[in-house]
Amino acid sequence: MPRKSVAALAVVTPLHQQRPEPPDHLCEDAADEWRRVVAARAADWFGQEQLSHLASYCQHLATARLRAEAERPARSDAPIIRYIGQRR
Repeated sequence: MPRKSVAALAVVTPLHQQRPEPPDHLCEDAADEWRRVVAARAADWFGQEQLSHLASYCQHLATARLRAEAERPARSDAPIIRYIGQRR
């Protein structure tokens, strides 16, 4: 077995790294998305410089889902009328 260099021995590898927690300003849906995304990657996947982008993505997705839900018809049996290319 080859000997390890001094440089290799000087590097400390963490045994267990914590996954980043969602920021407090995220709504619950955005925080759930944060946890889903973070859980899908290795614990050390996201660097500090990426966390603000991840927070923005999660909040945007939660807002988009909320808006999509609000724009749906109130009843599932409500008629959907489309006027595509109709002229009078």
